[in-house]
Amino acid sequence: MKSITNKIALMLIVALCISFVAMSAASYYTAQNKTIELVIQSQRQILKDVKNAMNTFFDENTHAANGIAQRLEKLEDRSQINEILSTTKLIVSPEIERIFVGYESDGAMYRSNGKNEMPKDNGYDPRTRDWYKIAKGAKATFSDPYKSSSSNAMMIAFSAPIGDKGVAAMNADISSLSEEIMSISKTDYSYAYVVDKDGKIIIHPDKDLVGKDNPTTIGLINRYKNKEFNENGLIAYKNTKGEDRYADFIELNDRGWLAITAMQKDVFTSNTMPLLKIQLILAVLFIVILSAFVYFLLKKSLNPIKIIQSKLDDVFKFVTYEAKAPNKLEVRSNDEFGEMSKAINENIDKVIAGIKKDSTMIDELNKVANLMIKGNLGAKIGSTPNNPSLNELKELLNKFFTSISANLKGITNVLSSYTKNDFTAKVEINEELEADLKAMILGVSNMGEVVCSMLNSNLSQAQLLEEKATTLAEAMKELTQGASTQANSLQESAAAVEQMSSSMNAISQKTADVIRQSDEIKNIITIIRDIADQTNLLALNAAIEAARAGEHGRGFAVVADEVRKLAERTQKSLGEIEANTNVLAQSINEMSESIKEQSEGINMINQSVAQIDHLTKENVVIANQANEVTSEVDEMAKAIVEEVRKKRF
Repeated sequence: MKSITNKIALMLIVALCISFVAMSAASYYTAQNKTIELVIQSQRQILKDVKNAMNTFFDENTHAANGIAQRLEKLEDRSQINEILSTTKLIVSPEIERIFVGYESDGAMYRSNGKNEMPKDNGYDPRTRDWYKIAKGAKATFSDPYKSSSSNAMMIAFSAPIGDKGVAAMNADISSLSEEIMSISKTDYSYAYVVDKDGKIIIHPDKDLVGKDNPTTIGLINRYKNKEFNENGLIAYKNTKGEDRYADFIELNDRGWLAITAMQKDVFTSNTMPLLKIQLILAVLFIVILSAFVYFLLKKSLNPIKIIQSKLDDVFKFVTYEAKAPNKLEVRSNDEFGEMSKAINENIDKVIAGIKKDSTMIDELNKVANLMIKGNLGAKIGSTPNNPSLNELKELLNKFFTSISANLKGITNVLSSYTKNDFTAKVEINEELEADLKAMILGVSNMGEVVCSMLNSNLSQAQLLEEKATTLAEAMKELTQGASTQANSLQESAAAVEQMSSSMNAISQKTADVIRQSDEIKNIITIIRDIADQTNLLALNAAIEAARAGEHGRGFAVVADEVRKLAERTQKSLGEIEANTNVLAQSINEMSESIKEQSEGINMINQSVAQIDHLTKENVVIANQANEVTSEVDEMAKAIVEEVRKKRF
């Protein structure tokens, strides 16, 4: 279980942790920012020192070139030039590899090593060289760095005009300058190097990169020109090995030469991380020690809370009837816990006394409730509880019991009247009654009114039913008589239709006989036609034979002609007879079809009449049954009216 001691201790420990973490973080970030500031200041001082070393180197060598030029300007005889140059080389700094002079008048070239030459010797003319042209007619200057062909070292040529006579120059080895710059700038986390305006490396710790340019350096110079600095004025980049670096810059001269420091990217955190670890270790130790002290102090100070909590649990169990009356608290302290214990003890006594009174009242309430369950509605609660709410409940229950008793008595009286068929009795309603009890009393009273209304309605309906039953009986009597009359008429109609059907069948039979006789007449006409055709053919043959006989056959020819004419008239008459016979046969056929249709219609009528006759007979039976039911309904209606009139409503 989470105690208040643990909670307070936990909150204090969390607060301490947050405070120390915040302090450590603030200290770390302050130290880191200070480290960044110091590192940047250190690197910029290194750049300034590099610039000073470069300026010193250039100033010394420029001054030396001017001294040589001034001395040679006063020289009238060139025969001493080699001696002067060799002596001067020994006097000036050891980084001077060679001193040489070129004259304007004849292009003569004099060197400190004694290798003098004229343009006509091998075509070398100093007047055409850059170191000569740059210095001629101006002040002392220097060339871009280059590698010596003899020593492979990086050289810078310093030159100065010899008035208008020519130019004196010397090659200075920058190896010592490079070593000086490396000694100034080289640290555990950084180094410096020098580049010209085109990104070619002049001085660098890695000798292999000297005299060369690379995309990384060129990119850095472009970003420097575009001022792509971060918030610390540095430029972040990756070197040729892919390592993260920071770069800072300083301009060395008006030719765009730059000194660049390359710093490891973790230089800002590598120095502060140990400090952060120490701070965290100290913070953890301090938090552990302080947390243990706070926990012990809280546990000792808040120990009475557990005693009070235990005693309150006993009190609550007593209040909820889970345990017996609790003992008093025993907290011996003069602080708030002691006052709290005293107040709790006093209230325990009050609670015990009050609960006893309340228990007495509840026991009596149980007895009264049991009496009411058994039907004794006159019981009341007499004891007075300690709880004001229970006392108010007691008064309300007593009032409720009295009201229930009075109202149930009224309802009982009314229901008793209802059992005696007296529905005029009503329950008197108390004006203070509301909700369900009032609804119940109103329901009983309304039930009497509803019963009265129902009885009035039943009486009216029974009287009406009696009248309608009488009317229905008379109507059913007339219906029965009409159905019987209709049945008789339908029987007569059925007999007439049956007779008509027999007559039509006889006519149909006669018509069939006439059609058959017409067919026989047609056959006879066909035979007579054949005879006439034969007679006509014989008459024709006789006429032919008479014509052959001449005068002897004239009389026979006259007879043959008469026979032929008779045959022709016979054929004509037969044609007319056949036509009339066909017309007669057609008419008889049509009449026969009509008679058949009439006969079928009469048969259908006969069937319909038979069905109607059957239905009419059934209706007569139903009408007789309905007449009997009507008589019974009439008797029932009279009985209902008589029964309703016996009740009071």
